[in-house]
This record gives sequence, C-alpha cells and structure tokens, in this order.
Amino acid sequence: MATCHQYFKFKTMNYSAMVNNTCAFHFVPGCEGNNVVRKFRCQAGGRVVSDLVSEALNHDDLVRFGVVLHAYADSFSHQGFAGIVCRVNDIVQPRMIEPRFHPRRIVDGIRLLGRRALAKVDQAIPPYGHAQALAYPDMSHLAWSYKYDATEKFTALDRDDFADHSDTHTDRIDNRQRFKDAFERISVHLKDFLQKHPTHRDALMFDGNGAPRFDGIRRTLFETLLSLSFSEKGKEKNWIRVLKDETLGLFDEEDAASLEYSSDLWLSEAFANYDKKRFDHRTVDGAVVRVGEFEKSNWYRFYEAVGWYKRIFHGRCRAYGLELPNDY
Repeated sequence: MATCHQYFKFKTMNYSAMVNNTCAFHFVPGCEGNNVVRKFRCQAGGRVVSDLVSEALNHDDLVRFGVVLHAYADSFSHQGFAGIVCRVNDIVQPRMIEPRFHPRRIVDGIRLLGRRALAKVDQAIPPYGHAQALAYPDMSHLAWSYKYDATEKFTALDRDDFADHSDTHTDRIDNRQRFKDAFERISVHLKDFLQKHPTHRDALMFDGNGAPRFDGIRRTLFETLLSLSFSEKGKEKNWIRVLKDETLGLFDEEDAASLEYSSDLWLSEAFANYDKKRFDHRTVDGAVVRVGEFEKSNWYRFYEAVGWYKRIFHGRCRAYGLELPNDY
C-alpha cells in the first residue's frame, strides 16, 4: 500500500518502487509520445490522471477522492518529468528567476557548485523525478528555468508533446500560472464531487438564499497558495492561520484540531499495540488490530483507497499504450 519511499536509499531504486509509488502517485505518466520513455513523462491533467478523477467522482469516498486529487495536483507541478530514472529528467543549469531575493539562492548555489564538481566523476544526483531540478517545481511562488544537456544527442525531447520546451531550453517556467491552472481545475472537481455526493456539503458554506460562498473563500485560499514563504514550516503556519480565520468560517474550534498533523494518529487508531519504533518497518509481526474499529479506521480506508487507485492506474496506463508489469 506504499505511495512513496525513501529516495536516498539505493535499494529503493528499483522498478517496483518507481512504477507503483513514484509514477503512480507523484508523476502520473501522460502516455504521449512515440517511445516508452516519452510516455512516462508526466503531463498536467493528462489522460490517465483525468480518468482517475472521473472514476473517483463516481464513489462517495473522501479518502479515494483525496488520494486522486493529490496525484492530479502533482501532474501540474511535475509536468515534463518522469517517475523513473531516465534521460527525460537529465537536466542542467536549474536557475531561480523570481523572486530575485530568496535565501534558498545561497543554499541551492552551494548545491549546484558541489554537483558540478562531482559531475566530473558522475552526476551527483540521479535523473529521478525532478531531483536535478531541486525543489523548484514544487515552490508555488517561483519562476525558474533549466536546460537539457545539448552536448549529446538528446532523446527525451519531443517537440509535439511538451509545448513548454523549445529546442533544448526552457526560457521561463512560471509556477504561479501552473498552480493557478491546477487550483482552478481542482475547484471544478470539488464542486462536481459535492453535487454528486451532497451529504458532504457544509451548510455554513452557503448563505441564507442557498447561494455558495465560494468566491471570496477561493480568492483567499489562492492568495495563500501563492504567498511567498522562506520555509516550508512558515508556509504551513500561514495555511493554518488562514484556515482558522473566523471570517472565512472554514473551521470552528472543534474542527481546528484536525489541522494539527500527526504521523502516528491513524496507525494508533487502527492498531491496539501500535509503537512507532516497532511499526517503522515494511513488515510488522504481531500487529493487533482494534476489534470493531479497524475496518472503520482512517488507516484502513487509506489502505483500501491505495489498492483501488493502483488497480485503476495500471488499467488506464494499459489502455493508453503503456504496459507496466505489476501485481495489481
């Protein structure tokens, strides 16, 4: 049921982990192009991930829908890269364009200098996902660029299936526009879900005439999404502050506790003998489920959702010409 793995351990650099975790949940293949490597390249709102959204809309299951929306959002920020080790991801000269003053410039500059020194022996970071682009694709407020290595015959570039690229150079990638596109499309999917499954509608989100209060809320959330923050922790605190804002009415005091993330919560709710050190392994012997509660637990719902997702994912890839041998 894994959806990700440790990317800095060589034993995770294997076919099963790349296809069933990285590709499936973070770099959903666009299944476009005239060879298998190009088909692995992620595309914003591509055919496979769009089909996954459509399938999830047919089920009254918030966990399934949430899992799918994460992959859908990633398809916008990760577009152009693939979830396997391949030349599609082999880039040079990642550069931050905006904001002009950002403390990460210094840290990233040191990283890039070190990489260039090590490149004389071999590339310091393998071409896996967007590893060579650092964290730039995931930073919503960033404008950045990179180049492909033009010193060899580069095989990954397909001028017809990835419009952001001209020749071997990306002049400017504006993450703000990419995140805006993702935000707008996800807003539509959320409305579709509530229309199909009205039991999840919150009465507080509608005025006295039954009209939705979405517009003002969407504007605030979108501004928060693109706000400049110098650290992940700072951005997280800003999100929690906005979500607790009484004027928006998104969370009351009782709901606000759910905003405090705990990596142990779902496991401790599902297993009677949960212990972090003991359970921090791929295989756990002697796990004791909470009788009468396990099947209703969030952890088990997530487990079921992941299995459902992987079956649909592999089926849709196969339908679009990308056969991925797997156990699902």
